[in-house]
Amino acid sequence: MKLLVTLAVLAVFGVLAYWFSGDQVTRRALQKVPRKRIGDLRDGEEARVIGLVGVEAPIHAPISGRRCAYYRVVVEEQYETNGRRSWRDVLDEQDGVDFLVKDETGEALVKTTRVEAVLEKDRSKSSGFLRDATPELEAFLRKHGRSSEGLVFNRTLRYREGVVEAGERVAVAGLVRRKTPEARPVLAAPPNGSVLISDETDLTSAS
Repeated sequence: MKLLVTLAVLAVFGVLAYWFSGDQVTRRALQKVPRKRIGDLRDGEEARVIGLVGVEAPIHAPISGRRCAYYRVVVEEQYETNGRRSWRDVLDEQDGVDFLVKDETGEALVKTTRVEAVLEKDRSKSSGFLRDATPELEAFLRKHGRSSEGLVFNRTLRYREGVVEAGERVAVAGLVRRKTPEARPVLAAPPNGSVLISDETDLTSAS
């Protein structure tokens, strides 16, 4: 009986941890913003648009080297507690440049000064015991004051990367800035908030 209670409590904590994780909060926040066509955006409103990405001056993602408008890299370390192995985040970096999002009614400029991005992490690398990190991975870690090396053996790390590439379908939510109905709208971070971006299928095909 005690074992069942313990397992039930652990399951509840697991569900709560998932529900309140940063990515889940961002997904729900993005879905709550009313969707608009780009041509219908009005100055001062918060809106969500879905369209294809255009970027004039792409940057290179640090793990894969892909040209992109925006990237997010999450580094996780494996650890063991009471005989159970799990992963925990040790580093979360995201960066990008301003880019365009286009639908059948027009295009909007997305400002990336403050962003919360939930991206498909479709590239992954790892390092650990008898598997040294590449010079590129080590340089990425050291940029943040970290290392793949442990006291005796290498730390067991995995590096997962997602990017927003030209031609990709994305969902973007932000505060609309539009001086005139004819001017190209800008999606920027609202006061005390962020631009929300995702390329996940569930969010880019939602109504």
